[in-house]
Amino acid sequence: VDALPIHSFQKIEGDVWRERLVDVAIRDEQEASEAKEDVRLAVARRYASAEPEDGTASVSEPPSASSAGTSSSSSSSSPSEGNAKKTPRLRFVLPPDTTPALRTILRVDGRGAPLDDNPMASSLNSLPVGSIIEACPEGLLLAQDIATRIEKCRGAALLIDYGGGGCPGGG
Repeated sequence: VDALPIHSFQKIEGDVWRERLVDVAIRDEQEASEAKEDVRLAVARRYASAEPEDGTASVSEPPSASSAGTSSSSSSSSPSEGNAKKTPRLRFVLPPDTTPALRTILRVDGRGAPLDDNPMASSLNSLPVGSIIEACPEGLLLAQDIATRIEKCRGAALLIDYGGGGCPGGG
């Protein structure tokens, strides 16, 4: 079951949820540094009280004048651009709005807050900002198929989860 795809959700400021998505970033070190600052500023505008994930700097800091000057001078020097090593990497990103999976699996409204009739609402609301929940709907369907087959054949099954002990109740 661990090899099946999951949906990952994260609680953000304002007691709302977002689906964590995977993005591919291919940048050289300077582009990555500039992009990180752009993201921090965008997050600061969107979520005034949000803090960066790494906690290294305030999101409300504007880019320094020296970094602005560096980016304009580096864009005019074409020899260094051709020699810059591009580094591909994967990263998690949070979209500004809800996704169909988030609204369906966690049963939240268009803002990302749990619906009033959601039986998990109090649990979702009690989690601290930054909490992550992973769900695997395909795994639930597979488990139901296995249970149906076992019941039909009057059999038994032993399922073992070798995952970490980070789950409440022992996982």
